[in-house]
Amino acid sequence: MKIRHLARLFAGLILSFALVGSGCDCQDVGGLGSTRHLVASPESLSYDAQEGEEQTKNVKVTAKVGIVGIEEIKLITGKSNFTIVQESLPTLPMNLEEGDSFVLKIKYKAPAGIPSSGLLRIVSDSTIPAEGKLDIPLLTQLNNQRLTLTPNPANFGGLEEGQEKEIEVVGKNEGRAVLNIEKIEKDASTSPAFTFPDGLPTTPLEVKPGESFKFKIKFIPTQRKPDLGAILFTCKGGCAPEDPNPNNRKDPYTLPLSGTIAVPSIEVTPQQIDFGFVASGTTVSKTFKIKNNGGAELNISQITFKPGSSGAFIMPTLENIDIAPGASKQVAVQYPCNWSFEFFGLTLMSMQTAEKAFLSPELGFLIVVAPLMRALSRFSNFCSPSRIIGTPEATIALSSSR
Repeated sequence: MKIRHLARLFAGLILSFALVGSGCDCQDVGGLGSTRHLVASPESLSYDAQEGEEQTKNVKVTAKVGIVGIEEIKLITGKSNFTIVQESLPTLPMNLEEGDSFVLKIKYKAPAGIPSSGLLRIVSDSTIPAEGKLDIPLLTQLNNQRLTLTPNPANFGGLEEGQEKEIEVVGKNEGRAVLNIEKIEKDASTSPAFTFPDGLPTTPLEVKPGESFKFKIKFIPTQRKPDLGAILFTCKGGCAPEDPNPNNRKDPYTLPLSGTIAVPSIEVTPQQIDFGFVASGTTVSKTFKIKNNGGAELNISQITFKPGSSGAFIMPTLENIDIAPGASKQVAVQYPCNWSFEFFGLTLMSMQTAEKAFLSPELGFLIVVAPLMRALSRFSNFCSPSRIIGTPEATIALSSSR
């Protein structure tokens, strides 16, 4: 046992002398002492400047591991739009101690259209990144003009004859590049109902990103029914080449115009009124409704039976009735059953003009309204079934100034 213990001790002494004699650098394990690591923060720079704007971003360069020798700092691409701020450049060549850093300032001036990206490179004796080339991408956004118009389309709705309405249109450049409008004009087919109190904007017109312009459109309806038109915009490079609506990406950029003259439109309901079986000596009252479905007031001067109509039905003469758009008027018709016979087939018929209606003896129950309208209803009655007397006809005339 003693001999074995002495052998081990002797072997340990020999190993110790060998290590000392070789001059071992015990801190250089696995070659880590030769690592030189250079990093940038952030790893890339992103710019969002609009056309003509300048924007400066900073990047911090640090020797993460070891002493790094910086040899060169340069732009590889993007030299037309990017510059290194001279005051931020260190004196080269230089040694950057482990943990030390410096800040570079990179300025960008945004062009129009397709963005110009860039690449900044720092050349050193670092082992990381490989070959001593630390590349920092310089990223930018697309800069295009984009015209928007509010409202679009310009719809004036329905106006009564003689009325007028103005709409103010706001044009705005929602893009990131300067909008150069070369021409603003009215389409040749535009109705004369549309005019421009202050004229259309003068061209050429330059509109910077975020800026706007205004103009007014006046509408006085004509008898065209409807009045239509358009304003056309032509721009350098297109008014809205990146518009979400593909129809707006090609010039001319169009603002549609529309409006119409409002007229009343009559509707009579129900289409048929059935008085049913009416006992002798009783009176049944029914109503029909006159509704104005148009966009202008309906003016009825009189609702009455035409002379010569059957006296089997009773209705008071109604005069000077105005029915607003969307409103209606109820009219009552009575049938007193005082006879032992039956009437049926009393019919309200459609017409083309009041003159034709009155000259046609075959027409029955009639409503006359101007402008030309159509109305149809039917009245039938049943009294005591002892006998039938023909098909007597009666006419109700609605005279109207509008």
